[in-house]
Amino acid sequence: MHLLFQLSGKNISINNLEYDVKVPNLIKWNEQEQQLTMDECVGENLEIMLKNDSTRKRGIEILNSTMNFILKNNFLWHDFAPRNIIIDNNVISFVDFERGISLDKNIDKRYYLRENVYEEYVAFLLPNERPLSPKKIFSLTNDEKDYMLDLKNVKSNRIKLIAKKIGIEDQILYSQYLKITQMLVDAEQPYIINGNIEFPIIHLEKIMSEYGYDNYIDEIFKSKNRVLEEERDV
Repeated sequence: MHLLFQLSGKNISINNLEYDVKVPNLIKWNEQEQQLTMDECVGENLEIMLKNDSTRKRGIEILNSTMNFILKNNFLWHDFAPRNIIIDNNVISFVDFERGISLDKNIDKRYYLRENVYEEYVAFLLPNERPLSPKKIFSLTNDEKDYMLDLKNVKSNRIKLIAKKIGIEDQILYSQYLKITQMLVDAEQPYIINGNIEFPIIHLEKIMSEYGYDNYIDEIFKSKNRVLEEERDV
């Protein structure tokens, strides 16, 4: 975990302003429960900034600049999400490292985004605010070969349930797996109605919490139809 603290002292430049990067002190790591306890971090939560009209523009700049920073520095933080970034004046603090980090320079950054952080990264960004589109992230490149995955080895229960709902029981093509992952991202895509930004992820998380997976998956398919209608209108 000491590798985390090598980030402290680095800087992120945003609109000609320098922000110091900070990782709070580690208090305790529970190996059995995979739970990390760190010092309390004071400041504004980036997710809240993105939801607030008065701070949203600055929040977007910080979010995209921070993503660029971790990719450029090959610090592939698996818990990257707006809710895990705290802003205090000119200090950007990273919190929550329970899913770990990857420092291997050979790791494909597209794979890192697909499998770890893209969904949460863009959940509060409108399509035109995203430097990388879902289609670019979740489409196989010319150098990639499609292959079969055992559905039982897929970690995400949401992806398993959607796969089964569309008739996939045992094995799934990686390209199909990516399409389902993009389906989740698309369902959470913010949109503007009556001049206000709606964030579907808030509603979807509430459905999951209160009514469980089956109702959540039904909402995902309803959202898919909404996204398709929006694309036809563009």
